[in-house]
Amino acid sequence: MPCIKHMPEVVAAYRKFRAKGLRVLSVSADDAGREARLAKVIADHHIDFPVIYDGKGSKGPLAQKNRVTGFPTAFLLDHRGRVRYTSLEGKELELRISELLAEAARSR
Repeated sequence: MPCIKHMPEVVAAYRKFRAKGLRVLSVSADDAGREARLAKVIADHHIDFPVIYDGKGSKGPLAQKNRVTGFPTAFLLDHRGRVRYTSLEGKELELRISELLAEAARSR
């Protein structure tokens, strides 16, 4: 799950672009025993996209498979499921989301 400080930006981007096809899947890599904290973050930020709880930190299977070395780490995938960008923020995040959604629309 992205650092709590970035969560409002992720939620805002999701709400802005979901009608155009944006999908968000958040993975919390917090260590085991942090489920209550995660539930509070989800409620406090009104997160309405799926959140997976890994519970193994940087040793979890998703972090290991994707070679995540620091948190938060975000991946922006295209309509074919290819990772196109990592760890974008602010206007750059919105620009790249718009770009990829337009690309997906053209391929239909």
